[in-house]
Amino acid sequence: MIPDIGLSGMDGWTVLGMLKEDVRTRHIPVHVVSVEEPTTESRSRGAISHAVKPLNAEELELTFRRLEQVAAEHSKRVLVVEDDPEIRHATVALVASADTTVDEAATGAEAMTALRAENYDCPVLDLRLPDMDGNELLTELEREGVELPPVIVHTARDLSRDEENRLREHAQSVLIKDVRSQE
Repeated sequence: MIPDIGLSGMDGWTVLGMLKEDVRTRHIPVHVVSVEEPTTESRSRGAISHAVKPLNAEELELTFRRLEQVAAEHSKRVLVVEDDPEIRHATVALVASADTTVDEAATGAEAMTALRAENYDCPVLDLRLPDMDGNELLTELEREGVELPPVIVHTARDLSRDEENRLREHAQSVLIKDVRSQE
């Protein structure tokens, strides 16, 4: 977004403040345009940069490239690996946001293909998949030299101490589905 700070009707600083205070819009990169020289005020209010009017075509193009770069740096990519469609869709709904792209895989083979082809910030992995165990999937990818990001394991399976220790070598977190307290 590129607001002009000297807007008529509503001050551009007010618009910037409203954007940065709202959880639905605070992730949007904002580049301030003004007749005034840049000060620390732009950055302190959440703008990524500041340009002085009038802008020529080259300056405007650089501004758009900077906004694209910042947006790409802040967006996350998650892979949800779950064979149960209901749980998979619920997990996707939980994880997805304006700055998070979520891909889905229903099998270990689909997950391996995706993890080999794309750079994910985090896979969310069920251990019980129709074609392979999640632990096998992680071990195979590691054996192939695929660099794995932090992994979150989401499983309903009771884990032995050995399984848990093996998972901790790969996983950032282990979440147990459908855990009920005895209380």
